[in-house]
Amino acid sequence: MNTRHKMIRPVLVTIVVYLVIWIVYVNYKSQVIHPSSNLNSTFLQSQHQRWKHLQNKFQFIDFERLTNAQARLNRTFTFQCLSVCGGLGDRIRGLLMAYLFALLSNRQLVIDMTSPSSFDRYFQPNIYEWIPISKITLEGNKLHLHAIDHNKHLVEQLNSTDFIQTWSSYEHIVLATNMDLLLPIFSNPHLQTHPVIKMFTKQMSIGEANIQTLFSILFEALLKPTDEVVRRLDDLLVDKIQKELVCIHLRIGKNPSNPRDSDLGYSANITKQITDFILGKNLLPVTSTRVLFVSSDSINGIEQISQSFPNRSFSVPGPILQIDLPASNVNYDDGFMKVVLDFYLFGECHTSILTNSGFSAFANRRRINPYQNLYKYNTQSSRFEQCMNLQSEKGWEIERSMFTKLFCPIMSSNKTIIDI
Repeated sequence: MNTRHKMIRPVLVTIVVYLVIWIVYVNYKSQVIHPSSNLNSTFLQSQHQRWKHLQNKFQFIDFERLTNAQARLNRTFTFQCLSVCGGLGDRIRGLLMAYLFALLSNRQLVIDMTSPSSFDRYFQPNIYEWIPISKITLEGNKLHLHAIDHNKHLVEQLNSTDFIQTWSSYEHIVLATNMDLLLPIFSNPHLQTHPVIKMFTKQMSIGEANIQTLFSILFEALLKPTDEVVRRLDDLLVDKIQKELVCIHLRIGKNPSNPRDSDLGYSANITKQITDFILGKNLLPVTSTRVLFVSSDSINGIEQISQSFPNRSFSVPGPILQIDLPASNVNYDDGFMKVVLDFYLFGECHTSILTNSGFSAFANRRRINPYQNLYKYNTQSSRFEQCMNLQSEKGWEIERSMFTKLFCPIMSSNKTIIDI
């Protein structure tokens, strides 16, 4: 009997060990496919639905490849933004490029963005465990790449050379960019058999693997708001759970709230034009529960629009901050928090009315249906363009010009011009 027990014991131990490993693996897979969420949080409930939508839309993606499970910690790819590298939209565009480079080269992604406020005060890792620069020391040889607004040589290198192999002699790559580099990356003949590239191109063409299509999945895989950001979002949304948000982003440019920005040439009565449009389209019916959310780089602009809809509008409290060109009299931490809260709120909108800005264009991409009830203000014609979705036969958005691809990739036959 004792002999029999001795024979059974190692078998049971082995079974228990494998069971524990299986439970850990299943839990890991669950966290990758279904990131944990607090169902008591209004915002995180919405975020959970958004993630499920992305899973369904990108069923062909191996989500484990979007984690850093294969990354080598002693070899890094750093996204760096020390001063002038654009607003939040520009910075996120550059960061997503660095994320893709890290995946392609099996390097650990590091984020070095502390100006005008530290990035990790507002964002934390989601399914990819990136590291803030404050928690790592980069020792060894480095390659610095600078591509703010343009770098013809880098684009050519990405388009036609085996740059991953070229970079392999460096322990650390540091990239400062705000550019969209997806087309040269996906067009590179040396990368066509790379598992990360193949993961996307097996279901979409190179032209379809663009920033407008991939923004949502890359952004959500890489980033989620910190607990403090979620708490503030819940405070803003607590009495709006069953209400539809009609959202306005008005970027005026140089104004008393944003003195260092360039003049964008908007007419003096832009706020009245937007107000008249809302009334003319009956976007806030008296009998509806819709609420107006207003975001702008101008305090006067927010106040003028809000005064036209008393008791039915709100904005995020806090100072106006132009992230790339901050005014000296602004609390940078509070201003950056307001920018981040504005950005996330645009993902909750039923209807969006946007002016020309990379910030609101990318924020709008977070909506589950980004082209639904979407209007863009055309400054040249002083008219609103209603944006319709233009998709390929496989359902992916088609590459258009730099301006239209972020807002509304539409053809003239599908464009509705609404006079105001």
